[in-house]
Amino acid sequence: MRDARGQRVLGAHVIAKSPTAQAEGDTDAQGEFRIHDAPTGDLVVTATHNDATGSARVTLRAGNEVLGLAVEIR
Repeated sequence: MRDARGQRVLGAHVIAKSPTAQAEGDTDAQGEFRIHDAPTGDLVVTATHNDATGSARVTLRAGNEVLGLAVEIR
Protein backbone atom coordinates (compact mmCIF):
# COMPACT_ATOMS: atom_id res chain seq x y z
CA MET A 1 0.00 0.00 0.00
CA ARG A 2 1.11 3.50 -0.75
CA ASP A 3 -0.39 6.85 0.12
CA ALA A 4 -1.03 9.73 -2.26
CA ARG A 5 2.64 10.81 -1.93
CA GLY A 6 3.90 7.32 -2.83
CA GLN A 7 4.99 6.49 0.73
CA ARG A 8 4.51 2.94 1.98
CA VAL A 9 1.72 2.60 4.55
CA LEU A 10 2.24 0.56 7.71
CA GLY A 11 -0.82 -0.81 9.47
CA ALA A 12 -3.43 -0.39 6.76
CA HIS A 13 -6.29 -2.85 7.14
CA VAL A 14 -6.93 -4.84 3.96
CA ILE A 15 -10.10 -6.77 3.04
CA ALA A 16 -10.39 -9.05 -0.01
CA LYS A 17 -14.10 -9.54 -0.66
CA SER A 18 -16.08 -11.60 -3.13
CA PRO A 19 -19.88 -11.66 -3.34
CA THR A 20 -19.93 -14.66 -0.99
CA ALA A 21 -16.82 -14.46 1.24
CA GLN A 22 -14.08 -12.24 2.56
CA ALA A 23 -10.65 -12.44 4.20
CA GLU A 24 -8.62 -9.77 5.99
CA GLY A 25 -5.05 -8.77 6.80
CA ASP A 26 -2.84 -5.79 7.64
CA THR A 27 0.14 -4.21 5.90
CA ASP A 28 3.63 -4.55 7.33
CA ALA A 29 6.40 -1.93 7.60
CA GLN A 30 7.00 -2.21 3.84
CA GLY A 31 3.34 -1.56 3.02
CA GLU A 32 2.96 -5.18 1.91
CA PHE A 33 0.25 -7.59 2.91
CA ARG A 34 -0.62 -11.25 2.68
CA ILE A 35 -4.11 -12.59 3.00
CA HIS A 36 -4.37 -16.27 3.79
CA ASP A 37 -7.36 -18.23 2.52
CA ALA A 38 -8.57 -15.40 0.30
CA PRO A 39 -11.78 -16.10 -1.58
CA THR A 40 -11.55 -16.85 -5.29
CA GLY A 41 -13.26 -15.24 -8.25
CA ASP A 42 -13.73 -11.53 -8.84
CA LEU A 43 -12.58 -9.68 -5.73
CA VAL A 44 -12.54 -6.13 -4.51
CA VAL A 45 -9.48 -5.47 -2.36
CA THR A 46 -10.03 -2.49 -0.07
CA ALA A 47 -7.46 -0.89 2.22
CA THR A 48 -8.14 1.62 4.98
CA HIS A 49 -5.76 3.59 7.17
CA ASN A 50 -7.02 6.32 9.47
CA ASP A 51 -9.42 8.36 7.26
CA ALA A 52 -7.89 7.19 3.96
CA THR A 53 -9.19 4.39 1.76
CA GLY A 54 -8.48 2.83 -1.61
CA SER A 55 -9.49 -0.22 -3.58
CA ALA A 56 -8.63 -2.36 -6.58
CA ARG A 57 -10.31 -5.21 -8.41
CA VAL A 58 -8.58 -8.51 -9.07
CA THR A 59 -9.62 -11.95 -10.30
CA LEU A 60 -8.19 -14.80 -8.26
CA ARG A 61 -8.49 -18.43 -9.32
CA ALA A 62 -7.96 -21.45 -7.08
CA GLY A 63 -4.23 -22.07 -6.67
CA ASN A 64 -3.25 -18.59 -7.89
CA GLU A 65 -1.11 -16.22 -5.91
CA VAL A 66 -1.11 -12.53 -6.78
CA LEU A 67 2.39 -11.21 -6.26
CA GLY A 68 1.73 -7.61 -7.21
CA LEU A 69 -1.32 -5.45 -6.67
CA ALA A 70 -1.12 -1.68 -6.48
CA VAL A 71 -3.60 0.05 -4.18
CA GLU A 72 -3.26 3.75 -3.43
CA ILE A 73 -5.08 5.02 -0.39
CA ARG A 74 -6.23 8.63 -0.20
